[in-house]
Amino acid sequence: MIKILLATALALAPAGVALSQEADGTDRLTYAIADTGQNRCFGSRSETAFPDEGLAFFGQDAQYETNAPRYQDNGDGTVSDLTTGLIWQKAPASQKYDQAGAEAYAKDLRFAGSSDWRLPTIKELFSIADFRGNMRTRTPYIDTDAFDFVYPDSVQGESGQPGERNMDAQYCSSTVYLGITMGRDQSAFGFNFADGRIKSYPLHAARYVRCVRGNKDYGKNRFKDNRDGTVTDSASGLTWQTADSGKAMDWKGALAHAESLELAGHDDWRLPNVKELQSIVDYSRAPDAAKRSQQGPAIDRIFKLTEDESWFWSSTTHIENQGAYYVCFGQSFSARVRNGKQINAHGAGAVRSDPKEGNPADWLDGLGPQADEIRILNMVRCVRGGSVRMIEQGPTVAQATPGAGPGAPEGSRGPRNSGGHRFIERLDADGDGKVSKDEFDGPDRGFKRRDTNGDGFIDASETPQGRRRQGSAGEGKSPRNTQRGQPQISQLEVVTVGTGSPLYNPDRSSPCTMIRFGSSVIVVDLGEGTALKMQEDSFRLNSIAAFCFTHHHRDHNADAMTLLPTAWQRGFEGPIIGPKGTKDLTDFLWDFYAEDLLYRTRKKEASSAPLAAPKPMELPLSGPTEIAGVAITASAVHHSIETWAFRFEAGGKSIVVSGDLTYSDSLIELAQGADIMVMDSGGIVYEGDDERKGRSRSQSEPQDQGGQSDHAHASLEEVAHMAAKSKVDKLVLTHFRPGMVDEAATLKRMSAIFKGEIVFASDMQVHR
Repeated sequence: MIKILLATALALAPAGVALSQEADGTDRLTYAIADTGQNRCFGSRSETAFPDEGLAFFGQDAQYETNAPRYQDNGDGTVSDLTTGLIWQKAPASQKYDQAGAEAYAKDLRFAGSSDWRLPTIKELFSIADFRGNMRTRTPYIDTDAFDFVYPDSVQGESGQPGERNMDAQYCSSTVYLGITMGRDQSAFGFNFADGRIKSYPLHAARYVRCVRGNKDYGKNRFKDNRDGTVTDSASGLTWQTADSGKAMDWKGALAHAESLELAGHDDWRLPNVKELQSIVDYSRAPDAAKRSQQGPAIDRIFKLTEDESWFWSSTTHIENQGAYYVCFGQSFSARVRNGKQINAHGAGAVRSDPKEGNPADWLDGLGPQADEIRILNMVRCVRGGSVRMIEQGPTVAQATPGAGPGAPEGSRGPRNSGGHRFIERLDADGDGKVSKDEFDGPDRGFKRRDTNGDGFIDASETPQGRRRQGSAGEGKSPRNTQRGQPQISQLEVVTVGTGSPLYNPDRSSPCTMIRFGSSVIVVDLGEGTALKMQEDSFRLNSIAAFCFTHHHRDHNADAMTLLPTAWQRGFEGPIIGPKGTKDLTDFLWDFYAEDLLYRTRKKEASSAPLAAPKPMELPLSGPTEIAGVAITASAVHHSIETWAFRFEAGGKSIVVSGDLTYSDSLIELAQGADIMVMDSGGIVYEGDDERKGRSRSQSEPQDQGGQSDHAHASLEEVAHMAAKSKVDKLVLTHFRPGMVDEAATLKRMSAIFKGEIVFASDMQVHR
């Protein structure tokens, strides 16, 4: 049966906003969703002619044309999108910025006679994506007739950081993710105009910036429940199924399901294209959001989900790998597991692609640097309405690249159990069964390391072999900070490098905390495992401005034996601050490793000058001390040995690191009004604990006992009282013993006292 498509006329408003009306002529549209630009059809593995109605793969993106993008070059460095009413910078900013820097750049921008520029939301940024892109053919995901675009310089360096591979063209959005990604990162969404995906990137990561102005209503949904199994968004003019498909299916099945749907008296339902589907993401919600009120799938509660952690098919093909795009309304998982749970790699609201058919069991280890989970069987939510017309015939079919990407036939170069074959099929653009230097997507040194025979190609025998076992060593390694020197951090922030305790914990190293500001780092405590964490993170020791110790228990200073001599050998000349014993520790290591330091210094070609002697500073400080632009104050707190807490202030922000302690009035005084307090979680509740275990030793409000307590660590209630009396905004709990934390039980006890944000820290997690 030929469908009758309800095409809605568009009229251009004076402000440049594309307007439309519902059938009754009442609601004014404020959110015109531009077409994806995709004009070719695809099967499971390659391009095909436009399929006829009733045949497999009918109803995909290219067969339904919506609001065609219309751009106008204003001749002043700006481009107007006549479809959405948004006005853009034609060229991106001249440099990359971290999240805080990008927001400041946009706020301060005075350009083309306007001062109302803003950092785009992820929906605004996605509006100019062009899905004719293909990284394999160096076709960017943006209209280069309208916008300036240059691929990153792939020979800029060898670290593999953003800006040093052709694929690293990530652009900032203002949409900050509410949960934690990669097990440690506070992050914000961005779109990659080189590889066509929405992912969530660490706030400290440098990305490109293209600012926007105009149509402030763009991306703001106005949902209405029609009480007939459908929901209308009066902002965009689209009508959606209230419920989803109820079961997951492959892409071909998803297209067929949508085309056969009859609901609420209509049969013109279709599988939404990727821009339409992303338009109903609610980025104010996330399953792992820190605030309970924001926890849940990233979609308005008016919609029904069969499974909260579900992903949904779009009708759009990811051309470069012949997968199909999907949108994560649940968490965007990695196949990797940490602490018994899958890692949320890219955040709820991410946009990625899956193979269109196949067995998910062939992809147990995921795909790509973050081991993205491969499902293949995803949910469906159909759409109808809007300005849409059927396209019956497309352009001449281009010659397909055989076996490109995840959808390759299993009999040729498709999924295999060998890691080597997966590596080849992911990167082999020309189908010759090996990877050339031009096809390789990593740093030059990575290619050289794998090309063991020096023939200029990587074949299956030279690739990483076999599956990585889930939970094996190497999980959670971070590529950040591998560029020469540390990135510029525009806002004071703290990294919980190690969050464990004296007990061996395979999931956590012992205590260490970093304070970062500008290009410098101050390291607090050096527990066992710190050196390994820094090595995994490719951390540059020459960025350290000072070392601090809260106290000299082994779990807080064991790696001083490794890191202090190494830092001296690298030219570290800053102070080493700590309680009594700091000078003895420093002098011992300096003397003990004197010959080793001399030997390693002489091996350096650059200089044979003697190393600067260490500068231990034993507490108390004579007064506030400034190091690398950060003001440091310290106060003694109660523990089983002499212990100090530190306060760090810079750029109008303050962070307090407590170390281990019992209830201490001195900490409350030191931490007054701080933005973040990192604190020992000695009374944390673990799964299986007695419900009464670790409760406050007194039913009354705790009192400072002058260090005469029988306990070395504060209870949960005492920690909560100290945070509440300090009036801190965020409490970051650390110092965990092995076991699974019962976060709900812990929060229940603490939230009754402390009303601020509570974070259960993990190793290498960034807090701002």
